[in-house]
Amino acid sequence: MEAVWNEPPAENDGKRLFRGQSEDWPLLPRLFRAPKRVGDLRKLECSLLREFESRCPYLLPTEPTGQYDMMSLAQHHGLPTRLLDWTTNPLMALFFAVEGLRAHAPMVCIYHASLKQLEDGRELNRQVGIQEQPTGTVLLDPSRHSQRVVAQAGWHTVHSLAGLDENSTLVKSMNDSEEDSARLKIIVIDAHSRRSIRGELRAMGIEAATVYGDLSSVCREIENDLEVPPAMRRDAEYWHKIQRETEVHVLALLLLNGLDLRSGQSFSWRYPLDDSAGTVGGTRPISAELLSAANERARRYGGFWPASEQD
Repeated sequence: MEAVWNEPPAENDGKRLFRGQSEDWPLLPRLFRAPKRVGDLRKLECSLLREFESRCPYLLPTEPTGQYDMMSLAQHHGLPTRLLDWTTNPLMALFFAVEGLRAHAPMVCIYHASLKQLEDGRELNRQVGIQEQPTGTVLLDPSRHSQRVVAQAGWHTVHSLAGLDENSTLVKSMNDSEEDSARLKIIVIDAHSRRSIRGELRAMGIEAATVYGDLSSVCREIENDLEVPPAMRRDAEYWHKIQRETEVHVLALLLLNGLDLRSGQSFSWRYPLDDSAGTVGGTRPISAELLSAANERARRYGGFWPASEQD
């Protein structure tokens, strides 16, 4: 906690932003995470925002101050956008890093933005429509369009597609951008300290009730604190997907190692969740459908272990 709180400002800092993550994910907005052509991404983005604006005028809590503020509101309610969420409160970022049951590699990312990035961001809501920022990543301070934005001291980085070929499917994350990565610092948190850190944060008034301000989040936090088994949770469907994905992955690796698997055979597996939640897994027969999926996965792996799935 001290390392996050005591991070000194960098020279010529315009703004220091913090982001908590439960895993070592690339710093990339959700809109850019799927391998789609840049030209298609632009069209999709316009369609998403147009539909959001047309379907919810009577549901808006406040009037957005511009197109990017509307984008921030849409992001807040789950629409994929070119925005990445940050906070100006380091302890809030720490909360997001350690809150989840599945926080296997918690970390806090610190971004030392320049004065120019801050100034360029102030111009965004004065623009008509979505215009690419030729200078790259800029900052957006959204209007206080929701209780959560206020409680979480929310900010965004706005990511640009400027200069990319329309047929390209690669949008660089902040980690891979030479300019952004030079402004980044990552503080890795010991996963076994999650529970104690959550306790310290709660003592300072940072918990689900104050961060999210809704009863669903409070109930989820209670489930985490009392180690409620995954099958009892409202997101049990998520765990079923983990089980299915793990079974396909394990069987594909067995096939790649030359094992002769047949429909109807039984196999056992365990998937570790974390130190408090134990494991999911079981023993079950291999169905024809599961074997078919594993064969397809083995062909896709092509005889090597994918980097994204290494231990």
